[in-house]
Amino acid sequence: MLSFMDNYPKRRSLFGILLLGGLSINSAFSANEIESNGVSTPPTVVISTVPDSPVKKAQFSLQGKTVSRLVVLKKRHENAPNDPVLAAHLAAEYIQLARKTSIATYYRLANKVIKPWARQAVIPGLPKKEVPQAILLIRATLSQHDHHYADASEDLYSLIKQQPRHVQAWLTLSTIQLVQGDYQKAQVSCSALARISSHWLASLCYSQLYSLTGSAKRAYKMQQQLVSQLHDQQKALRLWVTGLLAETALRLGRHQQAEQYFKAGLAIKGNDTYLLRTYSDYLLHQQRPKEVIQLLTTQPEEDQLLLRVAIATKQLGDSVVMKRLVTLLEQRFANAFAKNNHTHGREEALFLLEFKMKDKASKQRALKLAKKNWDSQKEPDDALIFLRAIRANQLIDQQKILIQWMKQHKLQDQRLTALLNK
Repeated sequence: MLSFMDNYPKRRSLFGILLLGGLSINSAFSANEIESNGVSTPPTVVISTVPDSPVKKAQFSLQGKTVSRLVVLKKRHENAPNDPVLAAHLAAEYIQLARKTSIATYYRLANKVIKPWARQAVIPGLPKKEVPQAILLIRATLSQHDHHYADASEDLYSLIKQQPRHVQAWLTLSTIQLVQGDYQKAQVSCSALARISSHWLASLCYSQLYSLTGSAKRAYKMQQQLVSQLHDQQKALRLWVTGLLAETALRLGRHQQAEQYFKAGLAIKGNDTYLLRTYSDYLLHQQRPKEVIQLLTTQPEEDQLLLRVAIATKQLGDSVVMKRLVTLLEQRFANAFAKNNHTHGREEALFLLEFKMKDKASKQRALKLAKKNWDSQKEPDDALIFLRAIRANQLIDQQKILIQWMKQHKLQDQRLTALLNK
């Protein structure tokens, strides 16, 4: 059974949109100039399913241009494995395929390509090996994917020190800072983008910052203006901004508008895992499980999507399928733990809160996982799971941590407010 536990996208990075447009886009550019080159899906892969599972098999296939580009890059890299520019381009191709398809193998292949420049252990008295600039950007992106945010930030700052006008580095850094809730540093990154890139791109950065720091209505209007400035052909950027609009509308309690943007985003890319997850969560909160089943029935069995199907079967009262899915998810979480993969505690915490509430030890583990996740990542969804775990364990005093956080940053999220008022 193929597991995708190591490929959970916290938040899509604009780095993925820019990457194949050139590894050194360092000057001001417009929205037109940062559109993705449109990598297609990978070689045919059949993802096995649980018998009688609501989630069907999914297949992917490579198109000609992608095959040709990948074959050429692989051959050139094989002939010169220590060439950092070739390695960076091949790794970038794998990262794009991983983002496009949610198949974790491509991330592993990217890591393998840049292995000659793997992060060194700190040994007193020995100088650190200098890492080429092209590799720094790739390595930071792979570290970000694995939630090694400190390592990713260190590489990005090293790159920015050498190239202060490196747009991609500032973009990736701002994404990490927003995920971690380090809004002061995100402000610095957005300001840097305002100096070195287009007004459009800087506004996009600021809109995300504003949406989390007390100006969600302003951010919503900005995002509406930003998406209106994009052409239909700019699918990757339209998908990004449409997803932001859906999230911002949801936090503002504008459910009808949020749903419209979720559907608009999925019309652009029907297998976008991030939108599928967030839209499914919205539908489940609205007690619309049949629509979740319908939404995810043709999607790959990624763990986070499978979890939403399991919750939907629970709401429907389909105990037979639910038990089968719960058993499968238990195995996948156990496998991730055995591999020392602790990057997806939020999902396991949600699983425990949904299906193991009668077990005191499971409730305590859910809180431990949610707290550990909150210590490193502070997006609103992280706060929601942490709050649910606190309340499940009846440790109401711990709510003060979240209440203080919301007040400090003026976070507007009607979902959190409603849960706190229960």
